[in-house]
Amino acid sequence: MNAAPFRSGRDAPGRAQVADDEVRFAVRRMGEGCYHIAGTLSFLNARAALKAIGDVIEGERGDVLLDLGEVTRADSAGLALLIEAMRLACQRDVRLRLRNLPAQVEALAVVSGVDAMLPREEKGR
Repeated sequence: MNAAPFRSGRDAPGRAQVADDEVRFAVRRMGEGCYHIAGTLSFLNARAALKAIGDVIEGERGDVLLDLGEVTRADSAGLALLIEAMRLACQRDVRLRLRNLPAQVEALAVVSGVDAMLPREEKGR
């Protein structure tokens, strides 16, 4: 297997190459209205991640739970995409809840004063 260690989708002059694990992102349906989010939520993949989460919201009605327990890295763009996902959910009358919010996102939300915009659900519920 001749897999290159870096993703070359950003090979324009002046752009740095990005390691695959820095942009890897997946949404897995775990049951009715329940989805696991895995990988990275960052500026490197925020647009694709928002589209994937938006597709989930578009296809559901009622309650949707996003379990972020498998997110390995997140930054301010990850926080912004979760806030945008909340806005999309509200527009479609979907009640979006988050479980296992990454510590990085939690800290950014508190510092930014937007933590109340991210409704959490405890794992046992």
